[in-house]
Amino acid sequence: MTPDYRVDPRLSEFFRHSRFATRARGTQESYVLDYRLLFTFLWQRGRNWDEIRAEDLEDYEYWRRRDANNPGRIGGSKWGRELAAFRLLYDWAVSRRHMTGSPVVLRTKQLPDGGSVKVPELAPTDTRSYNVKWLTPRAYRAWRDVGLRGYIAGGLPDETWPGRNDGRDAAFADLLLSSGLRRREAGSLLLAELPDTTVPRRYYAAHVAKATAKRADRYFYVGRSALKAIDAYRVSTRAEAVARAQ
Repeated sequence: MTPDYRVDPRLSEFFRHSRFATRARGTQESYVLDYRLLFTFLWQRGRNWDEIRAEDLEDYEYWRRRDANNPGRIGGSKWGRELAAFRLLYDWAVSRRHMTGSPVVLRTKQLPDGGSVKVPELAPTDTRSYNVKWLTPRAYRAWRDVGLRGYIAGGLPDETWPGRNDGRDAAFADLLLSSGLRRREAGSLLLAELPDTTVPRRYYAAHVAKATAKRADRYFYVGRSALKAIDAYRVSTRAEAVARAQ
């Protein structure tokens, strides 16, 4: 919907099209936010989304990545993701003859095997393929206790801690670490979907539904300690919060 409350049926058609609809739900949500920000940028220039020029996209890339007046500048990886979203939309718009050409200008890149591929001219060159950071179990616990539970480095509660959901946040972080679930997947789980811990074992199998998994429903494994932390939160601070609400 535009700022003057008009709905463009062409965009509605695009969001229903398989090019967009087959993307994972999280990807769809991210792309929609990318479109909204670009369209707002264009609207402030007096242009609709389908009136964009290559020069407009160049200016937008500069504002997003290097303009000192933008406090929320982004890096190469984020821009690469946004550029993929724009290319998806505008390639579709050209194929449907809603536009005569895409603002995402392409160039030919030679591959090491002698082949070639078309890539956007505005493709980032500072994208890092790997950004893996490792924490030892002890370092993770220190991060969790200080950052989520409100403790000081010495292991005692911080009297100035303003948080009120420390038990919930720490249990959620333990679940993510133990299971490898994505935040959306873990956040959708109901207590009834968690494994029964009355049978002692180190790890338990559980299931995440297709509606919240990135691509398909699947099983995951989670450690007993993470499940016990959830149970402790459920019978303590969560129960107190429910009682207060009642």
